[in-house]
Amino acid sequence: MAGSYCKYCGRRCFVYRVMPADARWKPGEGVHLATCAEGAAHDREQTGYDHTTATNPMANFYSEPS
Repeated sequence: MAGSYCKYCGRRCFVYRVMPADARWKPGEGVHLATCAEGAAHDREQTGYDHTTATNPMANFYSEPS
């Protein structure tokens, strides 16, 4: 992924996410999704998810111990 630029914003706007099991593309697999508005819209159209709705594997990594 290093060096890849988004075709919508021209930047490296990608983040790593895990697609949910019901995703239309690569269900249950790790993927890179765009964070710019146009790229996120494309991801939603193609997969049903964007960077805000796919699973962030680091979301609970830094959480406070209970």
